[in-house]
Amino acid sequence: MKPISVHALNGYVKALFDRDFRLQDITVRGEISNYRPHPSGHMYFTLKDEKAAVNAIMFASYAKKLPFRAENGMKVIAHCHVSVYEKTGVYQLYIDAMQEDGLGDLAVKYEELKLKLLKEGLFDEAHKKPIPRFPKNIAVLSAKQSAALQDVLRTIKQRFPSVPIYIFPIPVQGKDAYKHIIAMLKAVDKARPSTILLCRGGGSIEDLWNFNEEELVRCIYQLQTPIITGVGHETDTTLVDFVSDLRAATPTAAAVASVPDAKELSNNVLMKKKRLHALMSYQLENKKTILQHVLNSYVFKNPGYLYENELLHLAHNRDALGHLGEKLITDRQDSLQRNKQKLIQLSHDFINNNNSIIQNKKAALQLQMTRYTKNEEYRLARNSDNLQTFIQDYLKEERHHYLASVTKLDLVSPLKILNRGYSIVLKNNQVIEHASQLSSGDHVAIEFADGRKKAIIG
Repeated sequence: MKPISVHALNGYVKALFDRDFRLQDITVRGEISNYRPHPSGHMYFTLKDEKAAVNAIMFASYAKKLPFRAENGMKVIAHCHVSVYEKTGVYQLYIDAMQEDGLGDLAVKYEELKLKLLKEGLFDEAHKKPIPRFPKNIAVLSAKQSAALQDVLRTIKQRFPSVPIYIFPIPVQGKDAYKHIIAMLKAVDKARPSTILLCRGGGSIEDLWNFNEEELVRCIYQLQTPIITGVGHETDTTLVDFVSDLRAATPTAAAVASVPDAKELSNNVLMKKKRLHALMSYQLENKKTILQHVLNSYVFKNPGYLYENELLHLAHNRDALGHLGEKLITDRQDSLQRNKQKLIQLSHDFINNNNSIIQNKKAALQLQMTRYTKNEEYRLARNSDNLQTFIQDYLKEERHHYLASVTKLDLVSPLKILNRGYSIVLKNNQVIEHASQLSSGDHVAIEFADGRKKAIIG
């Protein structure tokens, strides 16, 4: 067969679609994803369900009649026809009418998680850190070799080429990609760069879902380093955009927000330099005018005028001061002489008064001493009599106690007992109290009132 061109092939397939009347008037139910409005008013998006997806377009003439605003995650029922775009060979839906059919599952999950984190305060402005105006370095987290990364690098180099940029590749979609992003964010945060940029190009809500994961949002909330997010296109908003310190509409916008424009700074410096130079020139001219005016003054032309009157005034003051000094000295001498006479008179009066006072005090003291001596002599005599009486009474009482004790002692004396006819038997100088203590032949001593006798026990 003769080969045909790709364009011819696509045209043939398009003709097949267009001739099938069943594809020219159909209604499709699905969820809007990867929504991309065009400045012209056309709407480009993907219509999908849980098993498949298809490209769709709605031209501006139809889109402006929609009673609602299309958004990612919105479930819709679309009336359309199916055809092939010859340039790419991709078949797509050409929608002319559309109505709402509820939100998609991911959209519902997105709104629920957004509300939960909002109530917890993770999106509060008070928590957001200021972005450094002149960063010392920037850490960029994005997919390796991605268009978003290249846009970021190009933009930063164009605006502020002196700042060091450190690139940290991360997966930006796929299962559990957010876990790798979390690990990289924590490692970068420990290195303490000036600013972190988290960037990714546009995509459907499924493609961007890793940036809606709760664990990643909480990780960004706890970062110590300021972070700027530029995820998706201008219409895409993920949960990391709400928690970040600054949300940029695109990766390029994030790069713009992270650094100042060196050219703009340079222009500002030059403009301020010119303004300062003009201001200084004006001030110099103004001061020159003032100086010239001063130089033309009569004072500088005839400087003697400045001190002629002052010399006269000084001479007058000097004469007046001399007269005043002489008068002051004379007045002081007169006052000193008068005070001297007063002091002499006061001294005589003081001495006379003190002599009289001393004599009076001496007589009073002698009288007081005489009274005190008599009182003490009387008190001493009285105390002596009291002491003699006390000693006599005490001796009498002690003598009485002594005689009573002697009488009691005499009553119990062994000699009194012996005088009544009793005797004491001793053996080896020990008093015998019982007969059982003696045996026949024992030598004993018998104590009588008038002496002692020895005996042998029979």
